Amino acid sequence: MGEKTVTISDIAHIAGVSKSTVSRALNDSPLISDKVKETIHEIALQHNFQFNQAARNLSRQKTDTLAFLFPHYRGNDHYTKQPFPMELLRGIIFATNKYGYNLLLSESNFESWRDSYKYVNSKQADGLIIISPDPHDNTIIELIEKDIKFVTWGIPENKGYCTVNSNNLDGGLLATEHLIKKGRKKICFLGMEEDNFETVMRFLGCDHATQQHNINVCSSCIAYGTNSQPSGYESMKKIIQQQPDIDGVFCCSDLIALGAIEALAECGKNVPDDVSVIGFGDLPLAQMVTPKITTIRNDIWRAGEQMVENLDHCLKTGEIRNSIIPVELVIRETT
Repeated sequence: MGEKTVTISDIAHIAGVSKSTVSRALNDSPLISDKVKETIHEIALQHNFQFNQAARNLSRQKTDTLAFLFPHYRGNDHYTKQPFPMELLRGIIFATNKYGYNLLLSESNFESWRDSYKYVNSKQADGLIIISPDPHDNTIIELIEKDIKFVTWGIPENKGYCTVNSNNLDGGLLATEHLIKKGRKKICFLGMEEDNFETVMRFLGCDHATQQHNINVCSSCIAYGTNSQPSGYESMKKIIQQQPDIDGVFCCSDLIALGAIEALAECGKNVPDDVSVIGFGDLPLAQMVTPKITTIRNDIWRAGEQMVENLDHCLKTGEIRNSIIPVELVIRETT
């Protein structure tokens, strides 16, 4: 037979103190003297006491865990096709360690993420980290109504929940102004989904810059798709067929820019001599391809860290924080 499991009651009996004193000492309470803490920790160590973290969390009504709802993409290689969430995850992991949280990862799609609050209701997590949900989805309303704390990336700021976004408007402005400074006059815009918040804001920045310089971006120079290399390729091909004299391309992501560059090369267009191309995000791939992609740097690591910071603050104080991550232009070989 194995050894008897030592409990807090056993330690209390050995030390000649109450169970509450033992519990406070093991939790490093300031109400307990250092001498008593030292005695109780020595007894716990001598008797191989195993602290029941699950029971502790239950009594505290906390799990010290955050759930990250990782976006689901079809295909076995979706992690390489969608590197943004992986880069964001690096910042999230750093910050959860920094703030003393465990991290629960759950792959989700727009159907299954609607059950996301089960992680909080079942005491598996204290709060949720969500990427690009539909802000009008009933689940968002339900999360707020159930007083579940969460933070989002990629949707407008809201007084009811925490958000983190890059400065998409400034990014679109910086990208387009750079193309104009390079002498480009026939500029086109390749976006993600037309109603995507990031796409909308980046286009507004682009539109503001072109209007300031009296440059007209006609409807046939605007294309929407998905955040993927194939989408960038197809959108670029479509635009070239209608507007073969384009000389500048602003893409809503580095993946879209990669596809656009491929399409331009197939059509006999040299980048950057004939056409300048600029992306958005500054993913590692932007420096790994040839030519290296000029882009708007979005500090993705900092974004992930900020999401955890905002959620942690909300869990502790109830205060909602909406944060904007600054962007900057990174000039490389495609402009």
